[in-house]
Amino acid sequence: EDQCRGAVEATIRTFSSLHLLVNNVGIAIGGNLLKTSTENFDKMFAVNLRSHFLMMRYAVPEIAKAGGGAIVNVSSLAAMRSNSQISYEATKAALLGLSRSAAVSHARDNIRVNTILPGLIDSSMVRRLVGDRESTVAPRIPMRRQGTSWEIANAIVFLLSDDASYITGTELIVDGGLAAR
Repeated sequence: EDQCRGAVEATIRTFSSLHLLVNNVGIAIGGNLLKTSTENFDKMFAVNLRSHFLMMRYAVPEIAKAGGGAIVNVSSLAAMRSNSQISYEATKAALLGLSRSAAVSHARDNIRVNTILPGLIDSSMVRRLVGDRESTVAPRIPMRRQGTSWEIANAIVFLLSDDASYITGTELIVDGGLAAR
């Protein structure tokens, strides 16, 4: 909690105000219900959900004080689809509720809160964890390829921009059509 509060305080010291926040942190440990320890389940909630809550808790008053802005929380398509990673799926699904609640609670403060749900993305983290999976997952994706980190970043930039000034409390799926299957 001190690190989250400190990050917001450092931003205010450096830039005098805060208008935008992107919460893009997450880990994936454990497995299905019987293969996930209580310790790993608790760790997943601390990293994948509690950290988002704390960052918003400290950032929202500063964003409101600055006249408003936008927050984007990065979830996962796993929030809506099962892949036998119970704590990952649960935390990413809970993040949707957290984001919607913050969006409704702070809309009058001129703060928009939205969530991005990436699908199968070719990122350095994924390659580090599971290696190159393009040939195994691409056939399952209607666009026949994994997304890139840049495609996720571009969606985030859009939701932070004035072009998305009337969008709040929504989930934007960026997955090459995988969820539509």
